[in-house]
Amino acid sequence: MTAVVGMLTVVLAGFLPHVLDSTPEPQVKYAALGDSFSAGTGSGGYDETSGNCLRSPRAYGPLWAGAHHAGAFQFLACSGALVQDVLDEQVPQLSPDATMVTLSAGGNDAAFVPVVARCTFGTDEDCQAISYELQNRMRQEFPALLRPLYRAVRERAPHARLIVVGYPLLFDTQSECPASLSLAKRSALDQATEMLDTVTRDAAVMEGADFLDPRQKWGDHAVCSAQPWVNPMVLPASDSYHPNAIGQRVYLEQLEGVLNPARRADSFPVEES
Repeated sequence: MTAVVGMLTVVLAGFLPHVLDSTPEPQVKYAALGDSFSAGTGSGGYDETSGNCLRSPRAYGPLWAGAHHAGAFQFLACSGALVQDVLDEQVPQLSPDATMVTLSAGGNDAAFVPVVARCTFGTDEDCQAISYELQNRMRQEFPALLRPLYRAVRERAPHARLIVVGYPLLFDTQSECPASLSLAKRSALDQATEMLDTVTRDAAVMEGADFLDPRQKWGDHAVCSAQPWVNPMVLPASDSYHPNAIGQRVYLEQLEGVLNPARRADSFPVEES
């Protein structure tokens, strides 16, 4: 009996320090910054206290924070935010202890929703000219616009992983659409989104950030498709051409794919209801 007790003592002496020393992984301190695509505008159920920022608990940010029991969560994204607004109003509120930050910005600086409206009520030629002009402006001006924002986030929260979130293509070019959204118009608008995502991705990479690219997965679920993840022109107008609740869940799944590449982002089931 004495020998057995002695053996147990030796085993436990070697085992217990490892048990006592093992600490749980630190909880993520997460902040969701940016514009309406990060605020969840378009998905409904808005938090009344967010006012014109139109933040929704259906947005990918709060969905991720809830699913992963984040140690802290700051929901700072705001509908209508320009890059300068994010710099002036959101980055100063960002906790320096944040360990993960997601951010979408640039769509409002491109005046994308007004551009869509101009295209809808203009001619094909007008829309193509508007898109071409916008693409040139983004190519020339947006790197210098976006890079300081990403740099400011990294300086404010130096230990955070920064994930820059891109914009989905808004229009399906394979399906029938109302006459006001001809194939030429939809193609021109999608080309502008492609340019926005390209310059955003390049700026993010230059500043050491990850880039979440939604384009490929969303290709068959844009406006005019059978199962759209983006709202068409609706009321309230602020919801138009923004991800719906399903679209925000897709964003969530793609975020999971960026954070854990072993789980492909396109392997997650998506509810179509």
